Amino acid sequence: MIYRIVVSFYMAISFVMVMGQEKSDTMAITTLDEVLVTDDRGFLRDTRMGFHSFSADKIKTLPVIFGEPDLIKAFHTLPGVSAGLEGFSGLYVRGGENDQNLFILDGMPLHNVSHLGGVFSTFNAYSLKKADFYKSAFPVSFGGKISSVTELQLSAPGIEKTVGSFNLGLISGSMFIATPIKKNKTSIAVALRRTWLDVVTVPTLAIINATTKSEGKKTIGGYHFIDGSLRLDHIWNSRLKSTLTGFYSGDSFKIGEERFGIEDGYETQYHKKDINRLKWQSYGISANMTANIWNGCLICDLYWTGAESKQIESQDSKYSDKLVTNTTSNINSINEWGLVESFDRDISDRTTLKFGMGQSLRRYNPDRRNMTRIDKNESYSLHGISNHISVGELAAYIECDWNPIDKMSVYAGTRIQTYISCNKNHLSVEPRLSMQFSLSKSLSVKVSYSEMSQFMQQVSSNYISLPTDSWLPTGTIGNPLKSNITSIGVYALSKNGYRISAEGWYKDMTGVAEFKEGVSIFNPNVVWSDKITFGKGWAYGCDVSLEKEFGNIHTNISYGLMWNMRKFSDLNGGKTFPAKFDNRHKVDISLNWTIRDNLILNTQWQFMSGNRTTVALYNIDLPNHFFPTAPFERPSDSLQGDYTGADLLTSRNNVRLPAFHRLNIGVTLTGKLHNGMRYSWNFGLYNAYCHMNAFTLTKDYVPKRPLDDPGWHRNFQVFSLIPVIPNISYTLNF
Repeated sequence: MIYRIVVSFYMAISFVMVMGQEKSDTMAITTLDEVLVTDDRGFLRDTRMGFHSFSADKIKTLPVIFGEPDLIKAFHTLPGVSAGLEGFSGLYVRGGENDQNLFILDGMPLHNVSHLGGVFSTFNAYSLKKADFYKSAFPVSFGGKISSVTELQLSAPGIEKTVGSFNLGLISGSMFIATPIKKNKTSIAVALRRTWLDVVTVPTLAIINATTKSEGKKTIGGYHFIDGSLRLDHIWNSRLKSTLTGFYSGDSFKIGEERFGIEDGYETQYHKKDINRLKWQSYGISANMTANIWNGCLICDLYWTGAESKQIESQDSKYSDKLVTNTTSNINSINEWGLVESFDRDISDRTTLKFGMGQSLRRYNPDRRNMTRIDKNESYSLHGISNHISVGELAAYIECDWNPIDKMSVYAGTRIQTYISCNKNHLSVEPRLSMQFSLSKSLSVKVSYSEMSQFMQQVSSNYISLPTDSWLPTGTIGNPLKSNITSIGVYALSKNGYRISAEGWYKDMTGVAEFKEGVSIFNPNVVWSDKITFGKGWAYGCDVSLEKEFGNIHTNISYGLMWNMRKFSDLNGGKTFPAKFDNRHKVDISLNWTIRDNLILNTQWQFMSGNRTTVALYNIDLPNHFFPTAPFERPSDSLQGDYTGADLLTSRNNVRLPAFHRLNIGVTLTGKLHNGMRYSWNFGLYNAYCHMNAFTLTKDYVPKRPLDDPGWHRNFQVFSLIPVIPNISYTLNF
């Protein structure tokens, strides 16, 4: 008999035993079920800091909006992590931006990970096995983004029996099936999720349009998203295994209006249709090979990934029998091809060495505009210049895990990246170091330092970051975005079961990209590189977490304190200003109570200092009441005396919105059917006490009283978006 034990050591130990009997030069394999044995020693002895691992089961039990289990919203429960705007799946980690997060799914990087403009992530929780999330102390095998790394694994197909699940929620349904093709050799897993919001809106719009038909008006609208994954595993022999993974997510949104009738004063029938469409998608294919050779493990990943967004405006005008169609489209895309190889080996009982290299080619199309006009007699098309930009990246790294003595662990590594483009080349050397010192059996101290580089950025012109924002190869026109983050932490386990951690951190960033002031973002006569300016940022704070189990009740309390600043020579008069998501305080309190074997209660309360926004608090009087270039000008009517003056903007992000707080409640009821299948009902309330959190701040003007006073009052009003939202879902497992 041959036994193999694979140990993964951090807060849990996974034992996988492989048994086989050798017959000449072949070997038959049987893989037993994985057994998880929790062990708190990894919490103290591991060198990793700012690291969190989420299982699929944990993600599915969290109470979330519309009952959709969401990986990124699970990250929002961590200190130092912000969603940005309530209800959205933005990810702002320790002062970073939403485009600074690396997502790797089975070896392939993904460039768009959100649905519905950021309300949901593209990851189907029922198809995931686990997700490892890093806020600092990044392994040198990861690079290309500066704020966080998320490594995701799809559920491996069962090699012996068929398993699966079906889930029905308020706005979508999903399925997951894993089955062997050839027992103990080849297996496949398929997951699919689709919303039925478009199915609901069809009858709703039909009712609305029936009431407005007599007015010659019709409303057009619809939205749907879909995502899916496929994983094919094959075991060649006891030393060689390969995996093929495919992933796709897509969104389609349209809104518009039709008008029809007879034009006043003429006996001419007309029909006008105006439609705006937004479409975005993300896709990828990866092939993995894992070989146990040379007393070590060799891993090779070959992948192709991409993302594309389209904004399409169409206008159809028909008078009598003459039809004129005008279409304007804006297309942004990125495609990436890559190969990554790594090899790790235990040099001794106390030392593990790992090294690898990677090559990638990216092709950007950041801003392509097309215009088409078609009528009865002629047609023409105006295609924007194809602004394809190709860049290459080469990377090599080496790392070492070393335990010189029982009370000390060291992780040291270096990553070297080369960026090659037609305009600029860059060489980036990124050292990373983590150390752990055990002061006692229940107390340890950790320190870490990491440097990261990023050669592309997604600059947003809106308060909300959208998937339609372009990925821009900023490394071709300036220095890359770079960061270094230093952390120091204390970790303790008390005798009565409390797990306590406190991490202080400081992050410095250079090469941060923003749009210039006064530049029209959608001006086709200005290339994207002339719209961008670069600056720097820095953030610092501390993350504190307290965790305890009281019998069947698991509690967690976390607190994050942060300062987040920016400085650009071309923005805000060159003066320092706070970042949009400079959330000073953040508190998360969660409770998981297993009331019975089949009944679980989950609650989560969150408090966070408000986001920042730019508002003109005062107005100024200008000579002759004429200010055509004033920002946010209110049109004045000199004949009527309605004059409010020009808005005076004193600083960027000068106003902090009211504090945010929300309670989420979820209940899971499980059971077993007569045929052996298991089911679960999930009930929940999102924002249970219906606190209307501030989304943004608006400014308006109202006449002063008495009426003979020609002046105006400034009126500021908080705009809120999300009330209490109940949810329900049903899951069937087999």
